[in-house]
Amino acid sequence: MNIKKNCELKRIFFIATLGLLFLASCGGSEKIATEATTTSSSTSLSTTSSTLAVTTTTQTVIATTTTIDPEDWVGPRHPLTGLPTSEGIIPRPALAVKIGNNDINSLPHEGLAEADIVYEALIEAGKTRFLGIYQSSLPDRVAPVRSARSTDISLIGNLSNPHFAYWGSNEGVGVEVEEAERSGTFVRQSAETNSSGAFSRDPSRGNSP
Repeated sequence: MNIKKNCELKRIFFIATLGLLFLASCGGSEKIATEATTTSSSTSLSTTSSTLAVTTTTQTVIATTTTIDPEDWVGPRHPLTGLPTSEGIIPRPALAVKIGNNDINSLPHEGLAEADIVYEALIEAGKTRFLGIYQSSLPDRVAPVRSARSTDISLIGNLSNPHFAYWGSNEGVGVEVEEAERSGTFVRQSAETNSSGAFSRDPSRGNSP
């Protein structure tokens, strides 16, 4: 009887021991499985350096000149040339200048091309001189300035009281010029009477006849 109980107890102990071993083995398997499924991840940040290429474009502006057709122009015009003026009429009197043309000393001319009107008048021995009229623009220098002649008075008498620049004159012409100025024909600007420094002598051109 006692022997049978001891055998039963040993059997129960053996079964219990197997159960514990089984549980122990299952627990170990879970731990391994858990460790196997646990992932340790680390994130590596990489910095990308990008270069932006900037292209500079240079724009060239080409200035263009617009030519005004005098026939289509409806604005103001220069009174002596009749050419259009976008800046309006300049309110100043005309300037008449006696310019040499009768000998080699008269060359080269300065300021002659800027004149609005150029008269060529016969003086003597088949020689001529110019009378330049300036109003729309004034050159920096006019040369050579020569003596007045009687024909100049009639040529500039219709220019509405212009200024008349000349170097000198003989006695007879001088009287005519003074009378014309008194009558309001022009305002004379002679090198003999003008002290403003507007006139200067160029020795290379010789004496003013």
